[in-house]
Amino acid sequence: MVDSEQQIDLLEAYAAKSSSPVVPWPVFIKIDVGSQRAGMTTHSPSLPRLIQRIESSSAATVYGFYCHAGHSYACRTEDAAAAVLQTEVEGVVEAAKVLVDGKNDRRIVVSVGSTPTAHVVKRLQGALPEGMELELHAGTL
Repeated sequence: MVDSEQQIDLLEAYAAKSSSPVVPWPVFIKIDVGSQRAGMTTHSPSLPRLIQRIESSSAATVYGFYCHAGHSYACRTEDAAAAVLQTEVEGVVEAAKVLVDGKNDRRIVVSVGSTPTAHVVKRLQGALPEGMELELHAGTL
């Protein structure tokens, strides 16, 4: 999981020291959807640069976009959790569109979830654009 170009530098340095051929690491780009703990926002000018940096690297390739809405644990209703889930999905889909724009044959994983939002995931049906695969992660159910 990466959120800066410096992390790609480290992967490349490691690959350069390897005595055997290195298969590019599939990486998730961490997206901040409101927790303000880690990742980058979809509006960050660094996001397109990071995507380009990864895609031009011999040590990594973009596997998908990941977010965790830790602030969802403050939700007290299903509607509130569903609103946070919607924000998560919109965040990773918006980020993924930077990568897949014009590339219809590319499959990208968008990874969202927390325990509160996993309970309302059925509300997501039909929410993802073509070519995006949903991965749901949650601590406990």
